[in-house]
Amino acid sequence: MGITIAKAVEIVRTNGRYSSTEETRNAKRVLMGFFRKKTGRKFFSVDGAISHACRLHQAPSASSKPLKAAVDLLVFEQTKKQLDKLSLIIERKIRDRNSYRVDYPVSRWDIGVRLRKDGYKIEDSQIITDPIIELGLFSVRVNLHEKVQAILKVWVVPSA
Repeated sequence: MGITIAKAVEIVRTNGRYSSTEETRNAKRVLMGFFRKKTGRKFFSVDGAISHACRLHQAPSASSKPLKAAVDLLVFEQTKKQLDKLSLIIERKIRDRNSYRVDYPVSRWDIGVRLRKDGYKIEDSQIITDPIIELGLFSVRVNLHEKVQAILKVWVVPSA
């Protein structure tokens, strides 16, 4: 799983700008790439990009709300790309050997628990699905933002 912009800012703030740990170096690379893509220009110093990122993620003021919303939308888009590639495998007992129906259905709560265990910050109310009562592959919609929706693949397989 990749590192998000918000996580990169948090790492740089906690470890300090001049830390030489692998985690901090990766966070700096993410921030540099983000600003290169967002602004179309290169910063000549890592410090310039990092201080710019930290200013974006400060407490919102009246003038920075649209900018923070744009950054948050980019973070949701990044999460969407990760979720579109993700495939969850959920095991369930089946009623009998000749049946494809499961004993108890897979609900959005089960899917939410698995996503939170994998490190995603997703509430159960963001997952849009009916209870899954059969074995197979299902596409589940996840509303990350009013403008951003991801499609998650969920495999329901029989438990051993």
